[in-house]
Amino acid sequence: PGEQRLQRSALGFLPSQLHDRKLEDVKSDLEALMQTTLFEFVGVGAQKPINEIFKVVSTLAAGRAPHWPATNIELMATVKDRLSAACRVRISGEGQNSSNKEQVLTGKA
Repeated sequence: PGEQRLQRSALGFLPSQLHDRKLEDVKSDLEALMQTTLFEFVGVGAQKPINEIFKVVSTLAAGRAPHWPATNIELMATVKDRLSAACRVRISGEGQNSSNKEQVLTGKA
C-alpha cells in the first residue's frame, strides 16, 4: 500500500493534457516527496521508481534527452505519456521576411 501511495503521489505531480506544469515545479515536488516519512518508510525497492522518475524529470528540465529505465515498465510508460504533455517544440517561419508567426506544439507530435 505504501509503494502504491508513493507512486500515485509522484504521478500526481506530473503534467497532463489537462494539468500543465513546468518541469522545474515537478522536480521540486518530487524532491519534497523524497524527503517525506512515507518515502523513507517504504524502503529502497519502492524508492527506486521514484528516483528514476526524478532523474528523468531532472534530465528533461535540463534540456537533455533522458535515459528511460527498463524496469517498472508499466509505471514508466505512464510517466512517459504524462511527460509528453510538458514537451514543447517551437516552429517559426523560414527566412527573415516570413509572415508566419511562431507556433508552439505540445505533447505527442
